[in-house]
Amino acid sequence: MTSSMAGHESLELLQAYFERISNSAAAKTVLGAVPAVRLNRNETVGRYLEAIRDIPEGEILIWEAPLIVTPPAGAGPTCLRCLKKLSSSNDRSACTQCGAPVCKEKCRVNYHSDEECCALQNVNANPWDESMIPLLNAALTPLRTWMKIKEDVTIRSIFLSLESFAERRRTMPVGRFITSKIVPLLRDTLGQAEITPDFIHHCCGVFDTNAIKVRNADDEQGRAVMPFSAMLMHECVPNCDHWFAEGYHVVRASTPIPKGTVLSINYTSSMLGTQSRQKHLSFTKLFRCQCKRCLDPTELGTHISSVRCRACKKGLLVPQNPFNQESSDRSCTPNHSGQEPSDWSCTKCCTRFSSEMVNTICRAGSFTSELSTPEELVDRIEDVQRMVGVQHYGVLQLLLTLFRAIIRKTAQASTHEELLQLLTASEHLLPVAHILEPGLTLLTGELLLGNLQARAELSTRRLLIGCSSELALLGTSVPPTTPELVQKRLDKCKRIHQFHPMLREVVKVAHDFAAPTDLSNGTS
Repeated sequence: MTSSMAGHESLELLQAYFERISNSAAAKTVLGAVPAVRLNRNETVGRYLEAIRDIPEGEILIWEAPLIVTPPAGAGPTCLRCLKKLSSSNDRSACTQCGAPVCKEKCRVNYHSDEECCALQNVNANPWDESMIPLLNAALTPLRTWMKIKEDVTIRSIFLSLESFAERRRTMPVGRFITSKIVPLLRDTLGQAEITPDFIHHCCGVFDTNAIKVRNADDEQGRAVMPFSAMLMHECVPNCDHWFAEGYHVVRASTPIPKGTVLSINYTSSMLGTQSRQKHLSFTKLFRCQCKRCLDPTELGTHISSVRCRACKKGLLVPQNPFNQESSDRSCTPNHSGQEPSDWSCTKCCTRFSSEMVNTICRAGSFTSELSTPEELVDRIEDVQRMVGVQHYGVLQLLLTLFRAIIRKTAQASTHEELLQLLTASEHLLPVAHILEPGLTLLTGELLLGNLQARAELSTRRLLIGCSSELALLGTSVPPTTPELVQKRLDKCKRIHQFHPMLREVVKVAHDFAAPTDLSNGTS
């Protein structure tokens, strides 16, 4: 996200920065020979990225190393060297100098500098007390940033030009927390009096507004600021996808992008309804989206916010005004429009329901993180879909959680029933993903890969033991495992994961299908 106050000087600095990182050896191997994007600016949105030529689907547009990487704000025990989540005392040690939690084994990378270590020695605890860790991890964001930018005038200018909403945030709970907890911890306890309160507020705001989540298969997690990637605009149906792998933030055109089009990613989750997305954006990014999807009561025909009609049981309730769905309930975002909450109307019988009643139904069918086993998730999915319908995002989120819970077990370790549930979940989610995250996106790639892994394992088992089972969950239609379907999905999976670490899994499942099995007897 970008500041509308940034002038031409910061525009030139950022463009020069992008040209420098694009000429790195790593970037040159994946970026096109002809530049595809440029930085632009207007008075409405500030700085943004636009296509300077027609960009084909799948082209890598940005390959950017992070400027600063920090633990997630308020995170529990995290290795300060590699950012690996340390779930128990058995897998962690303490820095011999400052007492901060670190891995017992040698880390792959080291973000924990000597200067940072010296400052953290003022904590006077070795190892750190468990209760101190979340606050110290939150303070590491401004501490690391200050140590990174204080000696480099160019980098400092670029960082300070990023949007932070610092003044608006000061009166919010997050701003009051920074003033009362983070500022004294840094300036007094850690002895960093040169770091001003204004900088601390700006820095925390920059990370909350612009940072990208850093995660990999080794359970390393954090937040990273990439100044050029921060210029990507938000759209609820974006034209770019992005991920962090092997030390770089990768941005790719997920759909064809015509010349002059603004480049966008989704700052929130595509599998959330409009009201939930607006709440998230309003709280974390301090703006309300007015994209085509947000303005459409049916959300591009997916109806993921619509609720099964309680009157006729056949139609779906859709909001008359998707921008004004909130009730006065305190669990909802405050209604700033000055209008009464919008009624919802059935697409079949035209019965009208109040926003408050629909919100009550949705809360009853909401996702709960306490569910962990596939059996619990399947039971909850059946309950929720009876309340809100199979199209609702509450069901979609549960299906995605079920899908990932089974994938984590691996196809070989899953029961026959679980593999069928995985197939059903992915087949139900794929058409929605094609609309809300069109093109070459990691969500589609994840669903296709898991689907293929389940099909490969089921084909092997059927060949060996001739078992058969019916798919009952949601009544979703699952196409048969034919050579044509497998090849089509493998081809798309390979394109999606071409520059992603999961490509090795695609190659493996392709090898599994190349083994002598009779696909004509596969799952249907």
